[in-house]
Amino acid sequence: MSTRSRRRKIGPTAVLAILVLAVVGGLAAGVASGIARSSTPDDGTPSPAASKTAKAKASPSAKSSPSGKATGSPKATSSPKASASPSSSAASSPSAQASTASAADLEKARKVEVPILMYHHVTTEKSDGTYMYVSPAAFAQQMQRLHDEGYTAVTLKQVLDSWEYGSPLPEKPVVVTFDDGYSSVFTEAAPVLQQYDWPGVINVTTWSIDAPYAMTRGQMMKLVARGWEVGCHSTSHRDMTTLSDADLEDEIVLARHRIEFKLKTEIETYCYPGGAFNDKVIAAIKEAGYRGATCVYSGLGRWSERYKLRRITPTEAGLTIPSS
Repeated sequence: MSTRSRRRKIGPTAVLAILVLAVVGGLAAGVASGIARSSTPDDGTPSPAASKTAKAKASPSAKSSPSGKATGSPKATSSPKASASPSSSAASSPSAQASTASAADLEKARKVEVPILMYHHVTTEKSDGTYMYVSPAAFAQQMQRLHDEGYTAVTLKQVLDSWEYGSPLPEKPVVVTFDDGYSSVFTEAAPVLQQYDWPGVINVTTWSIDAPYAMTRGQMMKLVARGWEVGCHSTSHRDMTTLSDADLEDEIVLARHRIEFKLKTEIETYCYPGGAFNDKVIAAIKEAGYRGATCVYSGLGRWSERYKLRRITPTEAGLTIPSS
């Protein structure tokens, strides 16, 4: 067979072999490329499988989490209510304190009678009646006198914690409350209390937040951030003894929810508008879960009267704290 004939016979076979090798090589390269892409996508981010593996390595084990859940869970760390609630810490919760208080300790705590002061305006203007006003100078003098006599201002919640769970109180506690949330409380009274690092209690209605005569929402929240307590003073300051069940629901339950939402704080006490209450109102307050309520009867606050806590009304002429 001639060389030319042999070349014609072998040539097509060689070409076919080369094509087969090229196809096989291309398939192999494609498979390898696909595997590489499945591990590292074009945008450089890890693949789902790689991310899962990385998270498994980085995630703390269940044994390292006190709750038995991953500590990175948003529910465990980012709940505003859980972080803002005064009772969110086991160390400071009333139940934790209750477990260490003996019956004798509780009996002793519940015998303590606490003066609860009732202020409204702290200003020299007296358009609504003299009993609702104390001048800034008189207020400053009264707080100075309390300080000099050894008193320490506390919140009403602290008093209730002591009565209910035996939590400690200063030797001479006093509660300084302000009804209706007037703007002068922020501008005149709060700076005086801050000198002694004392908290106050503001009893506000839903309507009083951002009202022309009252503190702004921002000012109230600043006081809360300083340790002040907020008490619910109803929705619209109506006489509670004249209301239907539906209206009581609005003035007691819904008012509390609205104020808590606006001021981002927990409310545990109620202040009767105008001091008006009866057995039906007290039952509604208890049913709503309040721990105590203040009225306008004169005298010292007592454990046995925690749903009709008496208060002392200072005047421009002075402040008198009755003896136990």
